[in-house]
Amino acid sequence: MPEVSESFATSVQLFSLFEGVEIEEKRHSQRVPCSMALRASTLSRVAVLAEPSVSLQGVTENVGNGGVCIVTDRPLPVNSVLRCELTVSDTHTEIPTLMQVRWLQRLEDKSSYKLGLQFLF
Repeated sequence: MPEVSESFATSVQLFSLFEGVEIEEKRHSQRVPCSMALRASTLSRVAVLAEPSVSLQGVTENVGNGGVCIVTDRPLPVNSVLRCELTVSDTHTEIPTLMQVRWLQRLEDKSSYKLGLQFLF
């Protein structure tokens, strides 16, 4: 694995929406600002076939090799697996992918959330 610059190796503390638990960030790739529309729906766990799918829409705030940060109006549980479509700005190109919610943060306006989504492939 390539060596990570000191600025990215420095831990950043994020605060979980649930019980104020601190989460240590372990990013190994740089993020770049990028705004793309995202549509997603949760995938049901195999053992819970009757579990309803939850849909959400959001906008990416940044993107990196390992995932994206989005802003949306709906929180999702950490570890939820999502079927996503990222729309490349100014085009009709949609990129399908699977992602997993790694963290979430309620924003100050209390009506929107940031979600950290990790690419699964």
